[in-house]
Amino acid sequence: MTLKDCTKKELLFIINRLKGLAFPNGDYFVSGCLREIEQQRELKRLNEADKWSEIAYQKRLAYCDLIKQYEGQKLTDLPREVGQKAVALLKEAEEADKKYARLMNK
Repeated sequence: MTLKDCTKKELLFIINRLKGLAFPNGDYFVSGCLREIEQQRELKRLNEADKWSEIAYQKRLAYCDLIKQYEGQKLTDLPREVGQKAVALLKEAEEADKKYARLMNK
C-alpha cells in the first residue's frame, strides 16, 4: 500500500500520527511537507501567469503585424474585416492580461 491508495481520512490519521508522540520530529516533518506543497502551488500559479502573459504578448504582436501595412492611414480607411480582426486580437490580449493580473494578485 502507498500513500496514493489512502483515503483522505487515512491520510489525516497518518499526519496526526506523525505530529504525535510516535514520531518526535513529526511537527517539523509535517511543516516541511506543507512548505513544499505551498511552493508547488506557487510555482503552478506563476507558470499559469507566464502562460497568460505570453498569450497577451502574442496577440499584440499579431495585432501589430496586421496593422503595420496600413501605417499612416486613417482608422476609418481600414477594411472592415481588418478592423474587426484587430479589435478581436486586442480584446483577446486584454482578457489574457486580466487572467494574468488575477493570478498575480493572489
